[in-house]
Amino acid sequence: MVALGGRTAQRDFTSDVLIYQLTCNTWVSAQAAGSAVLGDEMSPAIGHAVARLGDGVYVSGGYGGLLSGRMVRLSLPGDPCLLYTGPDACNSSNSSCVWVQADPDSACLSTAHSHR
Repeated sequence: MVALGGRTAQRDFTSDVLIYQLTCNTWVSAQAAGSAVLGDEMSPAIGHAVARLGDGVYVSGGYGGLLSGRMVRLSLPGDPCLLYTGPDACNSSNSSCVWVQADPDSACLSTAHSHR
């Protein structure tokens, strides 16, 4: 599950991308993870049209004070912990992520995937 954008107060819009880890019952913020794998930055808005095609999530339109006709493509990983690119960010996240050291393919994985 993915939450895109939204409203934080009466007139404040956000461009946050939150990915839900079903197995860990946790939301992971792509922006907090400092990830560059998402693609183009979304405009702060509500009411987007969203479609998934292949490995891309396409976000179009929305309202952030003005109507937007912009479209962006996001690339979201199957495991939200992959958004964390280093061991410190991974292990100190509020989600159930753990850094797995396996040279040369070290990565941040959810605890459900790290045992496999």
